[in-house]
Amino acid sequence: MTVLRSFRWLADRIRRLGSSGRDAALQSEESFWNGWLAKQDRPGFAFRMNAHAPLQPWIWCHLDSSQPVHRVLDVGCGPLSVVGRVVPAGRLDLTCCDPLAERYMTLLRHHGIEPVHAIDDVAGEDLSRRYGTASFDMAFSNNAVDHAADPLEVLRQMALVVRGDGTVLVQVGEHEGRHGGYRGLHQWDFREHDGRLRLASKTGEALDVTEALSPWLVQRSIERVDINPAGLRWEHTHLRIVWTRRVDS
Repeated sequence: MTVLRSFRWLADRIRRLGSSGRDAALQSEESFWNGWLAKQDRPGFAFRMNAHAPLQPWIWCHLDSSQPVHRVLDVGCGPLSVVGRVVPAGRLDLTCCDPLAERYMTLLRHHGIEPVHAIDDVAGEDLSRRYGTASFDMAFSNNAVDHAADPLEVLRQMALVVRGDGTVLVQVGEHEGRHGGYRGLHQWDFREHDGRLRLASKTGEALDVTEALSPWLVQRSIERVDINPAGLRWEHTHLRIVWTRRVDS
């Protein structure tokens, strides 16, 4: 399947959800975070609020320690990013974005929470229009790409905003759509097959994401992980995929 045909295949699946269904799904996501933020003693909250939390080693190892500044974009960050703020060498320049940014800032104010970082109101499908190309050393996303209207385009956009030889690092729920009953934002199933990342909807054939992204990204690794970035166990297994941005594209 060619890259162009892959995009057309995915766009057809997206249209089946429809704008009204998407709006309802986003409202459901906002409601989830409203409940989550109301219980500030829950595990994971303190880590997200800690401005001195160390950057996770499995993220740090993909950055160039010789550089004075490490530019990282957190895509679909939610109201509070899970990316640690302190690096062993140099300085971390963290940019966070989410299409629900304004709603999240309202929720933070409602619950009396002082934001620890700004959130740009940008959807994953619009990254290069907002940030330009080759603007970051790493584009990171945790448990968000599989919630997007167009996950493949989000991954392509993450590639575009990363410099040549930079890193795209993504964690997504494995079979998230199936676990979520294909309700709300849970419309897509990522899975690993023979060391490659694949994507399908409830009724669609699986797309080889590794191949579809090959003009921009080289897949370096794919593994299953059970612990989230805050150090807590996930209810369902997630996939961690690391790509390197092609220099010649």
